[in-house]
Amino acid sequence: MALLGMKKQVLTDPFIWICSTCLSCYERCPQDIKPSDVMNAIRNIAVQEGIIHGMYKKILENICNHDRLYPIDEFIQDERMDLGLPRIMTDLGEGKKLARK
Repeated sequence: MALLGMKKQVLTDPFIWICSTCLSCYERCPQDIKPSDVMNAIRNIAVQEGIIHGMYKKILENICNHDRLYPIDEFIQDERMDLGLPRIMTDLGEGKKLARK
């Protein structure tokens, strides 16, 4: 599809986000063809065009809001204390600094 000029269809297809992370074909190809490299390049073009998979948007949102991939609530803090682990420092504002870069 990319070779046929169907740019919008290729860049908006969620398949490029899945295929670029698998690497199964990369490891098993007897002809040393690297299709995952092509998929990574297409994914990078999509990002440059402002097309980002919702999963990555959610990850960035969580990092900005909680400085973590997921929020640390009191239940997790209590469980850590029961195991003799220190409390996790939360909401330091570092995620917002990271997201600006």
